[in-house]
Amino acid sequence: MKIQKLAAMVAAMAVSAVSIASVTAFAEKQSAYEFYLGGSYGGHAFHSPDWVKVDVPADGTYTVTYEGAGETNADDFILYLDSNVNVWDYATTEGGNGITDGTIKITIDSVLVDGQPIAYTMSDGAVRTSDDGNNLRVNIYNQWAGTKDVDPNLNVTQSVGVTFTVTGLFEAEETTTEAPATTTADGTTTAAGTTTAAGTTTAAGTTTKAGGASTTTAAASTTNSATGDNSGIAVAVAALAIAGGAALVTKKHSK
Repeated sequence: MKIQKLAAMVAAMAVSAVSIASVTAFAEKQSAYEFYLGGSYGGHAFHSPDWVKVDVPADGTYTVTYEGAGETNADDFILYLDSNVNVWDYATTEGGNGITDGTIKITIDSVLVDGQPIAYTMSDGAVRTSDDGNNLRVNIYNQWAGTKDVDPNLNVTQSVGVTFTVTGLFEAEETTTEAPATTTADGTTTAAGTTTAAGTTTAAGTTTKAGGASTTTAAASTTNSATGDNSGIAVAVAALAIAGGAALVTKKHSK
């Protein structure tokens, strides 16, 4: 009977240790990103690696411009905003991406011809990934992708440009999930890690941080109410340490 009670208390301590553990996901941050204006019109072509680059060191509003004169129409006009932002680094759900369920928010504030805005309305599906399936892209006029958000019949005398606003690139989003308290057959375990039964178990929690992750361990003291026997403490502490190892800290990486 004594062995059974000790085993029940060890199990309860293990469940308690897991119940206070949290799982945290952080976006993979870089010190700066690059956005590129790509496209073609009037005999000009500025696709990779010849597109126009703007550095993005912080969330905010930016303008990128390609200079060149020429007339264009639906047959030869293409315009898009590309980047080196890997959308998978910003997913907040397993298998998701930063566009549909992540932290990235991007808007096209204006499309500019010769420095002046023209009519533009972003359509569904304009924000997507680039041809590699990873990096953030916004199609502005791309007949091959079915995006036609501006009039392609243009007479450009100086330049074509885009002003855009992007947020969520440099602010890590933290998500904490805490397991619910669990009731055992021999006693009741709360989130604070207290077990009551025929014997009484208390845990002195110790929290340490390493690289932003928190780990909580417990130094257990077990006293049998009938005999005062302290046997099995080493086993209980070892089990708690193993349970503590169940705490997960995960970081999303590029795919």
